[in-house]
Amino acid sequence: MEEMVEEGILNGVLDMTTHELTDELVGGLHRAGPKRLEAAGRKGIPQVVVPGSIDFIVTGPTGSLSQEYRNRKYIAHNPSITLVRATPEELKTVGKIMASKLNGARGPTTVMIPLRGFSYPNRKGEALYDEKGNQAFIKTLKENLRGIQIVEIDAHINDAEFANEVAQTMEKLLSE
Repeated sequence: MEEMVEEGILNGVLDMTTHELTDELVGGLHRAGPKRLEAAGRKGIPQVVVPGSIDFIVTGPTGSLSQEYRNRKYIAHNPSITLVRATPEELKTVGKIMASKLNGARGPTTVMIPLRGFSYPNRKGEALYDEKGNQAFIKTLKENLRGIQIVEIDAHINDAEFANEVAQTMEKLLSE
């Protein structure tokens, strides 16, 4: 996606899955490189950013987990992929990284935060839910964003209410 933005193929970005930032920080499998979440800001095109799946690290099969990761909450997403819950400290760092990248945006940028969880297993009652970690990320992100619109929605990322708000916000940015 970053390459398509750089090439001018896209005139706006709705980025709902930013988990590569967490993987980049800790060495997960889905790293997208150190420039992730920067192209739209550099180009000045409208962007709506959601911390989707920011709460976990993508690793290999469960049998390959390090002892450190075995001591955390995790789920087998499929036989090849295990999702390991990021710690509150890791999420604070990711919040700072995300804010730093977005603060450089030259175009309209809105961050939309689903207050009831960032991924399917991060919902109250699910395997990777951790309110303390979620709040650590949200607090850090909000404290470090400068001049970026922040919209908090009392919904889970997969709730229709959240999706509708995100889509309407993107439509509004594109029409302005």
